[in-house]
Amino acid sequence: ADIARVLDRPVNTIKSDIHRGLKRLRPLLEQAVRT
Repeated sequence: ADIARVLDRPVNTIKSDIHRGLKRLRPLLEQAVRT
């Protein structure tokens, strides 16, 4: 909710942004752990 207030965006939008970001980051993180 704090992030949404700072960015002046709806909470649900922030949640979906975070979800999408994590989905894109996870493979990179797993790759980094593997090497």
